Amino acid sequence: MTQYTVLIIHNDEIMQKLIENTSDTENYRFHQAENGLGGLSFFYAGHPDIVLLDLVLPDMDGMDVLKMIRQESGTPVIIVTSKTEEAVMVEALDCGADDYVAKSCHAEELMARIRAALRHREDQRPVKDDTFRMDYLEIDFEKRKVYVHGKQVHLTPVEYKILILMVTNKGKVLTNTAEELCTRLKAQFAEITTILLNVNAKNTNVILGTETHTLYGQGYIEDTLCGVPVQLGPLSFYQVNTLAAEQLYGIAAQYAQLTPDDLLLDLYCGMGTIGLSMAAHCRELIGVEIVPEAIESAKANAARMGADVAAKSRFFCADAGQAATRLAAEGLHPDIVMLDPPRKGCDEATLSAVVRMSPRRVVYVSCNPATAARDAAWLEQNGYHAEKVQPVDLFPRTRHCECVLSLSKV
Repeated sequence: MTQYTVLIIHNDEIMQKLIENTSDTENYRFHQAENGLGGLSFFYAGHPDIVLLDLVLPDMDGMDVLKMIRQESGTPVIIVTSKTEEAVMVEALDCGADDYVAKSCHAEELMARIRAALRHREDQRPVKDDTFRMDYLEIDFEKRKVYVHGKQVHLTPVEYKILILMVTNKGKVLTNTAEELCTRLKAQFAEITTILLNVNAKNTNVILGTETHTLYGQGYIEDTLCGVPVQLGPLSFYQVNTLAAEQLYGIAAQYAQLTPDDLLLDLYCGMGTIGLSMAAHCRELIGVEIVPEAIESAKANAARMGADVAAKSRFFCADAGQAATRLAAEGLHPDIVMLDPPRKGCDEATLSAVVRMSPRRVVYVSCNPATAARDAAWLEQNGYHAEKVQPVDLFPRTRHCECVLSLSKV
């Protein structure tokens, strides 16, 4: 039969008399501490199953003891005190107490409350085994302790509950509370039009996974950028500072100097916003992007712009460097090449393919001036001349800055 350890932190004889007068003591082992420090010392070392805590202690405020216990563990805590003010009771419960009892209660009532709190704790235990182990993670459910690579990690009660929820539902998507989540979010933020749940169970530095569940709404939001109607999904790249982005794309269009007979190749095209914003000024648009969802969005955006734009626009999913190399091998000769790479810039294979395709102009949109300067220097050494550069501040009061470069064939 299980014997529970009850830690009593008190400063008088009332609680002791309550325990002595109970008829149900064979299942319990009681440890008494006459002050807060003594109680905390036993709590950390002895791992009691439940704590009876008086708010009036000789060395510290009982409420502070409660807060320190809650920082370490979710062990049930029952406040047994002579303080009967409602405000004090509310504060204690808000600080994490599981129950609040006056010292005037009968012994059998106190023991019944102890049994109820322990039953509730047992109901909350996620698994029957005392220990969970997976790779470098170990969880001792009995003592509510977590170890990573053999070293104990201190979690708050909320963090511990989240961890247990994740561990006991490995590989599952928890949508059973989706309706409540959506209701609360919509109540607080009336502007919300859609809510999605993204699943990423991979141990990488990539934030979003490939699996997305729509909990509310259509699963996307809509906007218009430089005349291009766009639908934005969770994996879509988009410039959130749209006013500055329109300035940026306008400068790129000026530098491109497109004519009605031109073929525009848009590498790293994303949802196609830069290329599609210039589609009316060229003969044909080809866009390349490695993210499948972005390519589907680009095709849909082109269709929403009308039959003429859709007919002259082609988008395909591929790595920019590999696609540029293949297009160069096929003999494609775009008049203008638009480059909008990530912060790491273009690799040499991409730049080499661009040079082989021999466009009369390269327009380079960059979110990292350092890699833009590096790539521009490479192009300078391989038949192109940097004519203009224009910085655009999309992120005010930060050190980040976008820029647009115009390079013409020598």
